[in-house]
Amino acid sequence: MSHVAGVALRTGRVRLSGLAPNGQRFVANPLTIWVATVSRATVGGTDLGEMGPAPEQARLRDFSVPQRGIFVIGRAFFSDAAT
Repeated sequence: MSHVAGVALRTGRVRLSGLAPNGQRFVANPLTIWVATVSRATVGGTDLGEMGPAPEQARLRDFSVPQRGIFVIGRAFFSDAAT
């Protein structure tokens, strides 16, 4: 499902399970997804510009940060990596 989700949502690589940065195993179960079509962001009063993908997709261990603005409601489960 991860591969299909990434292609269908145009978010780049998506993993719905794997290891979190602290070594815990995670499983993500998205229930509802919205795609952001317009957004605006500023830091310290400086406009960060248009929405768009990063030059290289960022990762937090096995979790890949989506390359497109999405808002998800769902469940995530974490457990020790040893179990």
